Amino acid sequence: METLAGHIGHAVADAPTMAAKRRFSEFLATVVGPEDDYFERAFDALPGPALADADPDAGDVGAAFADCFAHAAAAGGYAETLAVLCPVEWVYLEWASAIETPPEPFHYRRWVEMHANEAFREFVTWLRAELERELERVSARRAARVERLFVRAVDLEVAFFDAALADP
Repeated sequence: METLAGHIGHAVADAPTMAAKRRFSEFLATVVGPEDDYFERAFDALPGPALADADPDAGDVGAAFADCFAHAAAAGGYAETLAVLCPVEWVYLEWASAIETPPEPFHYRRWVEMHANEAFREFVTWLRAELERELERVSARRAARVERLFVRAVDLEVAFFDAALADP
């Protein structure tokens, strides 16, 4: 969560307009507020130590995501930031929207609900439009770098879901 929050903060800083900064600021407030609260409640509902007492390991995929976000931030600007944020959120929208009846217990149901709603759909649609607009403005070389970052983020999302769904 901290890596994602930092990346969104980077998006706030890099956004070219006050309207875009505001949109990312609102999203950041959700990530560090209700979404962070959700994670704490969900983690504490699961067997094992409370979140405050735990030291969860992000694993290889988590470390690779952190590297991807850091590379995007160091490699460029707004387009690169969008390139890794857009596919990550888009995947969650598509995944959650495909679930007709969110499962119980609450930590499953709430995760789906946070990502299968009109406000989140509008945000992801806006992210996609921002990325497309930025790609029209950058050089072919930079567009290729942005595309590589986008594909890397998608690959990492697939790896994340594969790891999460693998039998222990």
